[in-house]
Amino acid sequence: MATVPSVPTFTAGTSPTYTTLNNLGYAVQFALQPPRAVLQQTNASPYASGQSISATTATAIGWNNAVEDSDSGWSSGNRTRYTCQTPGYFRFDGVVQSTAETSSGYRGAWFQITTGSNNPGGAGNHTSFGSCRVANVTSATGTNYTAVGCSLISPYLYVLDYVELYYYSSHSETTGFSDGGSYLTATLVSL
Repeated sequence: MATVPSVPTFTAGTSPTYTTLNNLGYAVQFALQPPRAVLQQTNASPYASGQSISATTATAIGWNNAVEDSDSGWSSGNRTRYTCQTPGYFRFDGVVQSTAETSSGYRGAWFQITTGSNNPGGAGNHTSFGSCRVANVTSATGTNYTAVGCSLISPYLYVLDYVELYYYSSHSETTGFSDGGSYLTATLVSL
């Protein structure tokens, strides 16, 4: 968990101490490099053949590679979750990529928060945000893949609240890797 720094105060006409300058430096570093995660679903275990998406079933997308995770918000024990370690507002960006389409129909994606034990509203509550539903595919050749993306700043997250990227399709699909695969990014944007 990143410690949110406080900006030190300065008194006019005095020289700041080394501690005060170090605290200022940490506050500037935190502002320039806030907690961030980039999670991917790559063509490797346990998704070497993609992730199955059942028809008309909301499915949380799983991740097997953390390109970046400066706040330790992801673990392979909970592959679908980014768990908040520093409270605040986060920008989430996500893309779900599916393999070559063989069925026409609709699909969509969204983020879902599940509150944790530190949330004043109680644990286990769900809030969805950032939804996107792409236009129906009216023909499917089996040669093109589909990607659905969504992006939005989250409601305020407390430590241990977690966010998942959900996907929903009118027909069964499998995630794919033709153009980099599915991914999720989380970046703290405001305290």
